[in-house]
Amino acid sequence: MGRVIRAQRKGAGSIFRSHTVGRKGAAKLRVFDFAERHGYVRGIVKDIVHDPGRGAPLAKASTMARDSPAGQKVGLIAARRTGLLRGTKKIKDA
Repeated sequence: MGRVIRAQRKGAGSIFRSHTVGRKGAAKLRVFDFAERHGYVRGIVKDIVHDPGRGAPLAKASTMARDSPAGQKVGLIAARRTGLLRGTKKIKDA
């Protein structure tokens, strides 16, 4: 039989707790508004930061859509091999 993977051990006890202090921000997606339901939202990745206690780095992005709030800050999970580079424009199709 194999071992229990790390994500399953995080609820097991004191030494397997996830580190929640000192995180860089919440990894959330934008609010799924009218612009994303009926088109796409354009944005620029400002910075890719390492977040302690998380397996993937966070990408700090800003949106450039006309109907989105100016300078909206979102922490996206920047997984490897997704083409998410600092300073590149990312277009999300609906």
